[in-house]
Amino acid sequence: MTRTCLLVLLGLSLGVFAQPTVTRGGALKKRQYQTYAPMTLYVDPTGSDSNSCTASAAEACATLDGAIAKLPRFIRHDVTVNVAAGAYAAPLPTFAGVNIAENVTLAVLGTMVTAVPATGSAAGTTTAATAGSSAGPATITHTGQTWTVNNLRGKFVQFTGGALSFDEPYPISANTATTLTFPSTISAGVGSTYTIVEPGSTFNSTAVSSIENVSGRGVLQLKYLRVSRTGATGVYAALDSTMLDMYACDIRSSTATGFIGTGSGTYYLTQGYIGSAQTGFNITDVARTPGAGGLTNSVVISTSGPAVFFGVTAPDTAYPAETSILEGGSTSSPIVTIQRTTQATISALWITCTGGASSVGFGTLTDVAASSTGSLGASSRITGCGTGIRLAGRAAWSVNTTAFSSVTTAFSVSKGATLDFGNTTPTFTTVTNELQLGGVNYTFAFLNGLVAPKVITDSYGSTIIR
Repeated sequence: MTRTCLLVLLGLSLGVFAQPTVTRGGALKKRQYQTYAPMTLYVDPTGSDSNSCTASAAEACATLDGAIAKLPRFIRHDVTVNVAAGAYAAPLPTFAGVNIAENVTLAVLGTMVTAVPATGSAAGTTTAATAGSSAGPATITHTGQTWTVNNLRGKFVQFTGGALSFDEPYPISANTATTLTFPSTISAGVGSTYTIVEPGSTFNSTAVSSIENVSGRGVLQLKYLRVSRTGATGVYAALDSTMLDMYACDIRSSTATGFIGTGSGTYYLTQGYIGSAQTGFNITDVARTPGAGGLTNSVVISTSGPAVFFGVTAPDTAYPAETSILEGGSTSSPIVTIQRTTQATISALWITCTGGASSVGFGTLTDVAASSTGSLGASSRITGCGTGIRLAGRAAWSVNTTAFSSVTTAFSVSKGATLDFGNTTPTFTTVTNELQLGGVNYTFAFLNGLVAPKVITDSYGSTIIR
């Protein structure tokens, strides 16, 4: 073998075992693959999507889509996208392809701005205040104001001094010339200072904000955003194991559902406002996927359908709804509709029916195959409904000191359902029928006067227990 052949063979051998070279371009691609440190991006109408978007104002992205496009696929560190006040004529981005690691948050943080009331001022000091209870939700009064009635519905009250000054903005469900109503069981206190605010980062579109194909066990947080759709569903989310946390957001739909959450994700509305034509907050059950979620300190108003529909609530979701004001006009489904739950605890709900004599405030579907168990806690109040609470099928619920006002039938139990009062007594004001079991009416005094165990039942196995 010649010396030349030996050199050729040696070169081939070295080629086989040589390690690949990491080029500068390859290193950049690696950094684009996942985060290696926390990130902060900015969005501003005065910016440009061609920017790096790591600074505010003119150096920011012009759109939220532009900022999300700059994120690596795998989010392994907290990421904040600051969205300046302004009108963005587009739906929310899909966030498609993003994987958020457990204990990591991808936060889209909008901007709250001071509201401009039609009359009166946006700031002041309370002269009276009440805490939320079975008498109704919390209120503050400022006798010097001259607000236009209900002009502030859907805006937020933020306390800058007093008992609630440590909290985020609370959504306003109604107002008179001098009083604001909002969901809380704590009193703001007399002498508290406040400012009326609203999300200044608004996304207005004729297209749905469809949040899909987000994976991982982290949190996608939307905060201080207003999403409004002229058309059908406002926000549709189909997530895989990810939590969607909507905090102090305002979601609107002019003709259909405000928010739909499906898939195996978890969806929470906290101190938010939803205004819709049909269902307001809908966690739906597609192919019995175990999605979950709930709402806290929120206002959900639907003009012609249920305010809240829990198609499925996972067993580990103990509190699907609490301290919230719910209003709806449905005549076919309860304002708060429960399809399936396991040991759910629901407390401090203030429910108002606007659908007339056939409307229902809180209840399960009439399908006997729908199974749910749980308790409706203290401080709840149901007003203006044909039926206050309706339990049917495989439903077993306990109810604690709930108040009813201007309701035809307070409780209706049928088709094998069970209602348990424990040792509590509900309050009835302008109620025609207090208890209805299998179509037969009873008074609470009749049930309470029975010898222990105090139980009434029908031939179907429907039961009311005291």
